[in-house]
Amino acid sequence: MTRSVGPDLGMKLVVGFISCLSLALGACAKARPAPTQPTPGATAPAASDGISFPAVSPKVGDTVTETNERTMAATVELSPTQQVHMLSSEQRTELKQVVARDGDIITKLKVTHRSVTSRETLNGKPHVQPTPTVGKTYLVWRAGGELKVSYVDGTAPPAAEREEVRKGNRSVGRPASLERIMTGRVWKIGERFELTAAQLAELNQVMAEDEPSLTAMALTLRTVDDAVATMAMTMTIVLRKAGDDMSIELAGTVKLDRKTGRPLELTGTGPFAGVAKLKMVGTMSMKTRYLY
Repeated sequence: MTRSVGPDLGMKLVVGFISCLSLALGACAKARPAPTQPTPGATAPAASDGISFPAVSPKVGDTVTETNERTMAATVELSPTQQVHMLSSEQRTELKQVVARDGDIITKLKVTHRSVTSRETLNGKPHVQPTPTVGKTYLVWRAGGELKVSYVDGTAPPAAEREEVRKGNRSVGRPASLERIMTGRVWKIGERFELTAAQLAELNQVMAEDEPSLTAMALTLRTVDDAVATMAMTMTIVLRKAGDDMSIELAGTVKLDRKTGRPLELTGTGPFAGVAKLKMVGTMSMKTRYLY
């Protein structure tokens, strides 16, 4: 008998892995105010001396538009003699606005899903996935340690919508751990920086117990000009729970605004392999752009 392979093994897996990536490298980055204008005649420090990024607290009303593109190609083993070839893609644009804050922690966020397109192809047969959140606006906050989601009028969305909104907003009500790491050191071109076990553990605190976790991450400053700093990024993400054992190796780039440290663009691609209910291997890629 053929076993069904659908969103639970396809886009759900992609969203899980990429949510972890985005949380670590950008989606959890706070919307920030416009940078202070530089002193007339001042120049940015020479890159050869190392560069640093300022720590800027969010303001109520700050906004960011996130555009995400995600793809995955996988081969799923239904049995020793039967395989399914799967292609998944998702494009989404979200507008996020700070509603409330406590110091440098965003305590309430307004999220509008402006557009969402999700497709899956199984053995060449296309399927358009439902997108129930498209065109809707939500409030996200944390209460009693739990991430809450409502419509802007305070009413509760269906469970599927709540879970979809939670995926990309795990950092609400949490300290911006990676931001502190980024702003707390001087970056020199060509110098590889590997996060410590303690730093990785701090980043993983925003993830749910059944979601993937970071086990390794490194950043290397590659190029700098007066506007943009570009870093090479490598990352290992794993999902280990009852019946599941998956790993993914990602490599990509992170582009940051030189004056504010805000993420401008994030890309990543790499192979994955393991078991998530069924044995599967493949590759995935993603690209996220931020407009403030």
